[in-house]
Order: sequence, then C-alpha cells, then structure tokens
Amino acid sequence: MSELRDTELRDLLERVADLDGDVDVERSWAAGRRRRAQRRAGIGALAVTSVAAVALALGTGGLLGGQDPTPTGPAAVPDDLDTFVFAPRGAEPAAPVGTVDPSAELSPATAAELSGTSWVLQDGLWSSATPAADLTGSDAETTLVFGDVGERGGWGLSIGGCGDAAVQGLVLDERGRFVDPAVRTNDMGCPEDVQAAENFWTAALQGGGQLTVVGDAEWLLLSVDAPETDAATDEPETAAPTTTGSATATGSATATATDDGTGTPDDEGTAAPSGTTSPPASTAPPVQPPPTVPPAAEGFTAPEEVAVGGGWPGGGGALLAPTVRAGVHDGFDRVVVDLTGTGEPGWRAAYTDDPRLDGSGLPADIAGDSVLQVTLAGMGYPEPGSEVYDEGIFGLDTHTLSAVVEVWRTPPFEGQLQLFVGMQGEPRPYRVFLLQNPLRLVVDVQTAP
Repeated sequence: MSELRDTELRDLLERVADLDGDVDVERSWAAGRRRRAQRRAGIGALAVTSVAAVALALGTGGLLGGQDPTPTGPAAVPDDLDTFVFAPRGAEPAAPVGTVDPSAELSPATAAELSGTSWVLQDGLWSSATPAADLTGSDAETTLVFGDVGERGGWGLSIGGCGDAAVQGLVLDERGRFVDPAVRTNDMGCPEDVQAAENFWTAALQGGGQLTVVGDAEWLLLSVDAPETDAATDEPETAAPTTTGSATATGSATATATDDGTGTPDDEGTAAPSGTTSPPASTAPPVQPPPTVPPAAEGFTAPEEVAVGGGWPGGGGALLAPTVRAGVHDGFDRVVVDLTGTGEPGWRAAYTDDPRLDGSGLPADIAGDSVLQVTLAGMGYPEPGSEVYDEGIFGLDTHTLSAVVEVWRTPPFEGQLQLFVGMQGEPRPYRVFLLQNPLRLVVDVQTAP
C-alpha cells in the first residue's frame, strides 16, 4: 500500500489555504463555501478536520438499509453495488483491471491501514467490462486520498485536480463499510466533465458504501450505489467562527430532495402564509429580478421587498430551534425550522448582498449566488446541559433541491436567531409563514411561475 508523501499531503492542504487565506493548514477542516466568492474547501483538508463528529449508525437492515451482503470468505464485494477499482498511487498496477481474478483474496479495509495513503481510479469496474468513466461522467484522473483515522479525520476523492468530494471522518466497521457520511464539495469552476464527476461522487458517497483490499494491498475496491450521471451542475459547509476572516457552518446535514421531512411531500404545501409584507426597510438600492426569475406567484413576496410577520420585532419568548429541514415541492423549495418552547416568533425576511452574523459581525460565507436572510425574534437560550446549539452554526446541504443550495441556522443572540438561505442565480420570490401543531416556521423559495 503506497504511503501518501508528506509533500503530496501538504500540497493538498495548501490548495485549501490558497482558496481562503484564513484556513489553518495544520488544523482546519474546511473553509466557508460561498459560490459568489468561489472560496470553498475540499479534500485537501480532510487529514486534519476538526468539525463535528459523524455518527456511525448501522441498523439491523445492513448497508444502506438494504440487504446485508453475505461474505464468502474474509470479505466479499457486495454484488448489489457498483465497485470501482483503485491502484496505489505511484505504483505500477499488478495487472490490468480486467485480468484480475475476482476470486482473489479479499479483506475488509481498516481505517488504520488506509490512513495516509492515496490511490488512483482505474479504467474498469470490478468483475465488469464497463469503463468507470461511463458511470462517473469523466475520464479525468481521480485520486482517492485518506487522512487521519477517526471522527476527526477524513477521506475523499480529487477529480482532475479541481473537483473534490470529501468525507468527514475516517470510520469503518468490521466489514469496511461507511454509513451515511457527511460529504463536502468545493465548486471551484471546474470543467464540465469534472463537475459531472464531482456530482456523481458526492451523490454516491452520501449513500454509504464499502472499502475492500485486494491481496497484499494490490488494489482497493470502493463499492457504492452509483447514481445516474446527470448534466454537470454547480453544487454546493463547516468551521466555527474565528476572530478574523469569515464565518462558516459547523453542523452539517443533507436535505431530502422529495419532501420537507414530515413524511408527506405536500402536507404543508397548501398552507396560507400568515406574514405580511412592507416596503424595504434599508437604504440599500432594491435588488431587481432579471427576466429569468419567475414573477411572484400569489401569496409570494417579490424579491426586492421585505417581509415581516408574527408581531415583529416581538420578543420575550423562550423558543428553541432544534432542527432545520428542507425539501422540493411543485413550484418552490421549502425550508422548515422546527420550534419548541413557549411563545411565537416574529420574523423579518429580506435578501442581502452582505450576510453577516449577529454579535460577531463576521461574513456568513454560505453557498449560493443570492442569500435570503430571515431573522426570528422571541428566541430563548437552552437549559444547561442541553445539546440544541452544541454545533454552533448548523449548515444544511440542499444542493439536491431546485434552487436552494445551502441553509444556515445560527444560535440565538440577544433573543434573535438568523436563518440564511443560499440559492442559485438571482433573488427569487419567497414567502414566510408559521404552521402549528407542531410549531414551525416555513420559508418557501419560488422556483416556477
């Protein structure tokens, strides 16, 4: 198994530092990722990540909730997944992929033996004549790199020296499986085929998979449920705010692309907003939507307007916002902030060209070309020992939705909490309203007339 040379790892880390001068090469996991600034961290920082831990959640249903592969020996390659073949970087392959005996000795990969190594994707799949590029969408050189062991480590792929798909935490079970990982991308304006491959690997790794060693580390097999390759699209989380530079999100999750997390895709889709709108409150010039942005549908607020509701600015409540979720609906993307505690929030919503965090004043380096800021009043602080805001700024990766690419929820500051909704393209019509039983604040971003 080839060792990742110190200079190679340093080069990867320095690539991140070049994107954002505030990145600490020795300690930082990732910089903030805001598309308009094109400053995103990727795989280079995976060896030294210090973000929140990824839980290893293995259910009785086995890998990905499906059938648990039955081993035929020390290890078995799951036949219901697509298996990619990697050779040690810098070493001549022992034999062409197509000539490798599928009955060769297999062993589950361990985090300890993979740490500090790098591998290069080969042309063919395991036990298949299908070229890897037919699935990934690109024949650019793809390197699989492993950093430190454990939940503070990481690993991932670098495609064509530009696109990245990095996994938070290097944690494998006894069969070499990784489950429901947090995956990051970099979005640095890569060539179309590289962007397509980055999209592919991001989606594939998010579904979990298995790592298997062939022989005496002659090959490394990566088994994933390969998604269909779509046309390349920009995709879009991650260190706690520092005393200088810009802020980034520390908590992370990925939004579902089919519903808003309540179990029924449209159970909140017909609710009428309870908020009202008012003219812009700031002296900044209004943001005019281009012709490509749909006109505001009934009940939606035009992008240049400010929306307030719930008795804004209100105050005196003791509400908490433990979870944020998002989903795609017919004609709009939906973000839902679940609320607990006492009282009802007031809110103010408006697009901003300069999103900043209350208290610190640091820039909110959220992904997206446009950012909708929603400020909730009437928020309280959790009881001692509560884990509600332990992650600090919580980031939700929503790149699978129609327009919204990332959502941030901040901890409360002086009774108010901020929600940032980053999206592709120009500002879009939106609406904000409350739903009851259970109490939740809903933000809809219009995606079609």
